[in-house]
Amino acid sequence: TDLSHLLATVQLQEELSCSICFQCFKEPVSIHCGHSFCRSCITTYWNMGKKKSFSCPRCRETSQKKFLQRNQDLKNIVEIVSKLIMKGEGSYNIRKALC
Repeated sequence: TDLSHLLATVQLQEELSCSICFQCFKEPVSIHCGHSFCRSCITTYWNMGKKKSFSCPRCRETSQKKFLQRNQDLKNIVEIVSKLIMKGEGSYNIRKALC
């Protein structure tokens, strides 16, 4: 149904969005707890003020070291969905719903 497609689209948008800038991931990285952010977003977040530990903006788990692991799989998924958006695939307007 259209409603289930819309719900799935919203869920996909949430999964492909950085919880700092609320945009589709750009250069996604995972941090110590496993959450992902845009590289520039998490770097800016961690550089605000003098911090002795680095916390996750989502779960607040802390680490003594900055840990940024490139998330190639997530980057690939974002690129695939972006291509689908450009093609306008689907029976509903996915372009407006995602990224």
